[in-house]
Amino acid sequence: MTGSSFHRARRYGRDRAGRLLLYAGSIVSALLTPGLVAVFGLLVHLRIGRDEPSPDLFLGLLTQPGRWPATGGEFVRLLTLIGVGLGVGLLLVVSLLIVARQVQRVALAAVAELKSAIHSQAFQLGASDLLGGRRLRPEELFTDKTEVVRRGLVAWYQAVPRAVVGIAALLLVSLAADAALTIFAVLLAISLWLLYRGLRLHSQQAAREAEEQAQSLHDTLLDDLRLSPLSAGYALDRAQNEPFEQGLHEYQRTMLRARVSLARVGPLLLLLVLLAAAMLTLVIGLSQLSFAPVMVVAAALASSAFPISRLYRLRKEMPQAEEAAGEILTYLERRASVRQQPDAQPLDSPTAKIELDRVTLADRDGRKLLDEISLAIEAGRRVGVIASDQRTPPALAGLFVRLYDPAAGRILFDGRDIRQATLDSLRSRAAMAAPSGMLFTGSVMENISCGDERFDADKVRKAAQQARALAFIERLPQGFSSVIGEHGLHLDVGQAFRIALARALVRDPSLLVIEEPDGHLDETTAADITAALHDAEVGRTVVYLPARIATLRGLDHLYLFHEGQLFAEGTHADLIRECELYRHLHYVQFNPFRNTLKS
Repeated sequence: MTGSSFHRARRYGRDRAGRLLLYAGSIVSALLTPGLVAVFGLLVHLRIGRDEPSPDLFLGLLTQPGRWPATGGEFVRLLTLIGVGLGVGLLLVVSLLIVARQVQRVALAAVAELKSAIHSQAFQLGASDLLGGRRLRPEELFTDKTEVVRRGLVAWYQAVPRAVVGIAALLLVSLAADAALTIFAVLLAISLWLLYRGLRLHSQQAAREAEEQAQSLHDTLLDDLRLSPLSAGYALDRAQNEPFEQGLHEYQRTMLRARVSLARVGPLLLLLVLLAAAMLTLVIGLSQLSFAPVMVVAAALASSAFPISRLYRLRKEMPQAEEAAGEILTYLERRASVRQQPDAQPLDSPTAKIELDRVTLADRDGRKLLDEISLAIEAGRRVGVIASDQRTPPALAGLFVRLYDPAAGRILFDGRDIRQATLDSLRSRAAMAAPSGMLFTGSVMENISCGDERFDADKVRKAAQQARALAFIERLPQGFSSVIGEHGLHLDVGQAFRIALARALVRDPSLLVIEEPDGHLDETTAADITAALHDAEVGRTVVYLPARIATLRGLDHLYLFHEGQLFAEGTHADLIRECELYRHLHYVQFNPFRNTLKS
């Protein structure tokens, strides 16, 4: 019923004591229900059968000599049974409350550990996925998928072992009351279920076939209807409308057959239940069973409907829970593509050049974004990257800050492979600012410093001022303490970009990778961003992923990629004059009306 992924996810959560308490409470509650059924049978026998001896295991307790005090009469027996029943019922209620709490507690503990593992893995793998391909976001796993697993865990712990033990215990009580009647009733119920299941499947199949035939007739009627615009222009004679009427009548009959095929399941099930009840009544009447054993069998089998329903719910929940658990565990088993070498050494700021040496990079589906690319960026220059495939620029940008490594080739800072550098030193020398996917739920201070104690409030404030973000930050309700991000205050694209730029600038990097916001910016915001970028360029090497014509025109050098190759390079003026592909991309990607046209 369950697969390996769900079982592995179920082992998360280290509260073994809580799990043992859950199992113990489940077994106790499962055994108390048949105890109540037995007390019910004794009460019925006391009031109906009086003192006639009963051969069965439970009802015989009432009639055997010496079981009751000598002075005890029927009233004492009645009070005793009612007291026992209330005691058992009270214990059942208490055990059910304990089990209900423990089910939720154990399920939530397992899910909390899964969420913790997802959180750690997200930081191991990195939040950005610039190489495309289908991959669930950590946020989706953290929220939606873990909730599916939680529901599956609740269904599991409600059914195992409680439902299994409960069904077995109730069946034993029923067999003890009357074995032959119990076996007959169980076989009758199984036969009734199999008949119903076969009837339902047959009705669904008949309905599907009728609906397919009806759809074909409907399409034919539509073809006839589409001729109506031609009737005037071509003088088509539609007076003889008999074929259409016949088709419409046949369509109506077919749809009626489809609907009746599904609607007949309920009445036929009722007929089967009535026949089964009649057969059961006949058997009871012919066998001349006493009333009390019949009531015990009926109560036991009726009570078993609840644990059976829990098993049925488990059967429905498991496929989704198994799939969700599989996706979570697959994500948790992914290995980080970027690791620090054991002999890694701190990296100095590049003072001469940054190079791509025969770099090959593919997306997650294996399609090449860069194919043996070699180029050199002189330190202190402002360069831009554009491409016919819009995945290429951000994918290339991720190489500079080592969000991932190339499939082949090297990234060199002054001739040194950045894979030989410590990650901390590299990301102090190279930083990236992007307009989206760079904010998390937390204060503005936390978003800029990322919790790094090296960056105190003064440094964060200075970085925000450099990024032209200080003015709007101070207008927020709590200033730098204001919570922003998905579950905080909403920032527009321009504000989010300036927060991301401040986060990069507070680290004072030598290489700054900037993905410009691609959206409509008002004049004030655009002017603030332009001024912030102008100041940020001073003394740094800057790689732009440009989105504005003004940026293109002001860059020292542009690299144009097409189909994984370096197609052309030069200044904007050179490329606009000499490269047809650049002129086309310039018009498609950078004309001021592109967002209006998209909308």
